[in-house]
Amino acid sequence: MPIQVNTLDLRLQRVVRSHAGQRLRVSSWSTGRPWTDDDVELLCEMISELPILEIAARLNRSEASIRTKVKAIRRCEDNLGGFKSKDLADLLGVSIRQIRRWREKGYLACVNGRITEASFGRFCRTHWDKIAFDQLSKEVKVWLLDLGYPRLPVQGCLWGGGKNEQ
Repeated sequence: MPIQVNTLDLRLQRVVRSHAGQRLRVSSWSTGRPWTDDDVELLCEMISELPILEIAARLNRSEASIRTKVKAIRRCEDNLGGFKSKDLADLLGVSIRQIRRWREKGYLACVNGRITEASFGRFCRTHWDKIAFDQLSKEVKVWLLDLGYPRLPVQGCLWGGGKNEQ
């Protein structure tokens, strides 16, 4: 026998009755509106720029739906943009607490819990003195310079050594 769906109130609860009359609950993921390729592309474009609540409103979906989809598609999760506080602290050789202080003072801006690249670039240009540039690795120094860290004459050699270092 075919499965019958009780359609009296589909918004509150979806109930499926088997041929024996037993009530079976349909999981919520199967009752929602399916994601189109266009929806996924829009989500990936907006996730690094807008808060999740605004994305949910624009896509006419719940916040939970957005979070679940972001976790489900790794390419979007890897391209969230910006930096985690922990990763930035590790790169700069400072504590996570210091990153939080900079955020609280307004030096660094966050979207969806991640520090934006634009705000970190601005931080590098305006608060360069808070970064212990001489103690960083070569790769991090080059990266900071690319982000806008000023090339100051007092820095000496970028690589930390003199003429005799090979």
